[in-house]
Amino acid sequence: MKLAYPQFDFCIESEENKANVLVIESPTFLRRVVSEIDSQIKTKVGSFVMSDDEILPFEKKAVIITDLFNLDLEQKKFTSKIITDLSLRAYDDENYTETVTFLSNAERYISEFILKSDIPLDYSIPSLEGILKVFNIKARAEGGSLPEKLIDYLSLMNRVFSVNYFIIYSLHSLFTKDELKEFYRFAFLKKYDILSIEHTVGDKLDCEKYYIVDSDLCSII
Repeated sequence: MKLAYPQFDFCIESEENKANVLVIESPTFLRRVVSEIDSQIKTKVGSFVMSDDEILPFEKKAVIITDLFNLDLEQKKFTSKIITDLSLRAYDDENYTETVTFLSNAERYISEFILKSDIPLDYSIPSLEGILKVFNIKARAEGGSLPEKLIDYLSLMNRVFSVNYFIIYSLHSLFTKDELKEFYRFAFLKKYDILSIEHTVGDKLDCEKYYIVDSDLCSII
């Protein structure tokens, strides 16, 4: 997997059991790069090009995390996709009979219950998705520490959206060396591609590959 940008004199190339670290020393250029990645993933418009023998849809293959303190597992995009997937699973061979029986019993209960009202009432049958939403179904975070929460977040993104390229801003500023090693061990086991974007060069780990854009916007590999 390769990630290219017109302002870089290099391509960021993924390697097995290696994490890429992009250091941008210029604050203004750093803001520009992070903002453009975030915008391109949201709008599909931008200058970053991802490829793996062919051009890939960057917005579908990658996720950027700009705030490690706000890893929201309850955001609408997660919940909507989870409920859609559950609704489809409800009608597979394993669950079809139980699903149909549940919906039939629910409709019979409502039709009989409203007859007890003194007011003439009509009703409509909701979709299974609508019923699931009533139960406030959402993803549950199991980790307590920040590294554990990040692992939960990446796992959920991969399961729900099949994303395996994760761009993380300021990872080195918030994780200790031991936490980084443990996080990388998890990521490599799951075959995730990790790109950390930093402002300064830290202590390099053996499993990291650095790409540096200095304050004069010159590239160093």
